[in-house]
Amino acid sequence: MPLAFARRLIGRKRSAAADGQLGFALAFVAGAIRTTHITGVGTDIGIELGKLLYWNAGRRTAVGRVVADRPRLGVLIRLASAFVCGGVIGALGFKQFGYVSTLPLALLLVGLPGVPAGDDLVALVRQWRGQLRLGGQRK
Repeated sequence: MPLAFARRLIGRKRSAAADGQLGFALAFVAGAIRTTHITGVGTDIGIELGKLLYWNAGRRTAVGRVVADRPRLGVLIRLASAFVCGGVIGALGFKQFGYVSTLPLALLLVGLPGVPAGDDLVALVRQWRGQLRLGGQRK
């Protein structure tokens, strides 16, 4: 396999992985997180902390009040913590075991799309069988 082709293939797989990560993150948190990049998560944490610490002096009604979204802040803090923990675990695993430490996560990421793909395949086979039965009955 030529080296240039291999580089293009790896680049496409990285792009697909990033798109999958974005899609998963948006679906998992129902759009509460607007980015998968840790810098955006840090920005959102700062915004929510600013809202949390803001003093609503003189505002007795809900109109115009600045209120933090505490559940969203909790999700963002857990996400940032998971990022940091994953980085530390990955660095320690790589230092101890080398590239082989990436295999469990790689296998998980390869296997996850297999579940909906398997469901789609089963539905497609059932659809084909149904069409074959209907086609056989008409003749």
